[in-house]
Amino acid sequence: MVTKKLYTQLEVIELLKLPPTTIKRWLEYFTHFIPVVQRGDSKFFEYESLKVLTRVSELRQDRYHLGTIVRILVEEGFPMYSTPREMSGPHMDKPGSSADSEELKSREQQQRIISSILLIADELYRLAGYMDELGQK
Repeated sequence: MVTKKLYTQLEVIELLKLPPTTIKRWLEYFTHFIPVVQRGDSKFFEYESLKVLTRVSELRQDRYHLGTIVRILVEEGFPMYSTPREMSGPHMDKPGSSADSEELKSREQQQRIISSILLIADELYRLAGYMDELGQK
C-alpha cells in the first residue's frame, strides 16, 4: 500500500512559519486548491497543500489580491479538489483503485472546464480592448 505523509493543521502552520490566523484564512479561501483527507472528525493535509500555501505566500508578498491569486493558481496549473476524501485506515487508497480513477476523471473534467473559462476570459478581454479602441476613434 502507498503511504503519503499527511500533515495536521498545526504542522502546516509550523512548517510554513506564518501566523496561524493567516494559514486558517487561506485554508478556507483556497479550499479548492488544498487536498484534504478526512479521517473521522480530523482533517489532514497532503504535501501538495504546502506547495499551494507556499505559492500563495509568495504572491501575497508580491502584494497580489486574493482573487488575483486564485486566477494565478489556475493559470499555473494547480489542480482543484472538490471535497475532502474519507480515510478509514492509516493508508491512502492504492494507485489505480476505482476511487483514484474517479477522482482523476473528476479533476481532469474540472481542469478542462477551467481551461475553457480562461479561454473565454481571454477572448472577452481581447474584445473589450477592441471596443475601447473603437470608442477612442
